Parts: sequence; structure tokens; C-alpha cells
Amino acid sequence: MATKRKPPPKAEPTVSVEERLIEALAQKPKSESIHDHPAAVQVGDKVTVGDGESIWTVSRVSSDGNQVDLHIPETNLQRFRVLVDDLEFVERTQHPKPSKPAEPEIDVDEVRKRIASARGEFMEHFDEQIKVLKKFLKSHNIPAKELDELRMDIEDRWSVAEEAIMGEIGE
Repeated sequence: MATKRKPPPKAEPTVSVEERLIEALAQKPKSESIHDHPAAVQVGDKVTVGDGESIWTVSRVSSDGNQVDLHIPETNLQRFRVLVDDLEFVERTQHPKPSKPAEPEIDVDEVRKRIASARGEFMEHFDEQIKVLKKFLKSHNIPAKELDELRMDIEDRWSVAEEAIMGEIGE
């Protein structure tokens, strides 16, 4: 007696890996972030797991806030990757809100000295360049009166900038 051959399986439409991945991600429920939940688990919280009577302390919270590591103080007992949904809170830890860091104190005298130093170095270098340029222009019989005015303008701008900076720091 001859055996019947099975018909060939129907070919499924080909789906690329990218399409499968996109479909899987679209169907995957998005978990809440620890930062989205107002009563998120914090290190130091006292909890029980399920119907257990042992009081555990949270020693680590996962980055997504869905799992925690637990330990019983003064023992070597630990539990790892316990789902937050399985916890019953016994005592919540109150962590103080981080305060804004204090603004660094400004040493006004040091700022003033630093500005004066920069101004002196700049003007010394600038004066040297103006002297060289004046000498060159004089050798070609070109008046250099504008260069003296430029130097005075720059000196005035340094004064304005220094006053503005000192005004910003309250001096």
C-alpha cells in the first residue's frame, strides 16, 4: 500500500526582521519609569514580600524602577530582582529633596586684579604694535593721527567693560 504524500506547506508571506521587530515593540506594553510614579520605591524602604512576615530593606532599585534587591539588616539574607508589584510597604523612607548648590563666593579683589592684569598686558602689546605701525607709516609720509584715537577708544572700552563686569558681581 502506498503512503500518501503530504501537500507542501503553504508559503507564508515573507516578513523582514525589521518589520517583526517594529511589530513586537508596538505590542510590548511600556513599563512605567521610576520617575513617573509618585510613590516610587526608594533605597531604605521597609517592605514585606507577598504574604511573608519577614521585613526586608530595599538595598537597590533597578534603573526602570520595576525590580529591587532586598536584604534583612544584620543578616546575610538577600533577595535579588524582586518585582515591585510583589512588595507590601511597611515603612517608607523620606529622603530630603536635594537643595540647589550654593553659588560659589566671588573674590572681588581677585577679579579686579585679573582684569587689571589682562588690561595691562593687552595695552602693552597693543602699544608696541601701534609704535611699529606708526614708524612704518611715518617712513612713507602717511599721517597716523587715527592710531592715537584708536588707542584712546580702546582704553575707554576697557574702562566700560571693567565697570560692567564689576557691576555684574555687585561691586
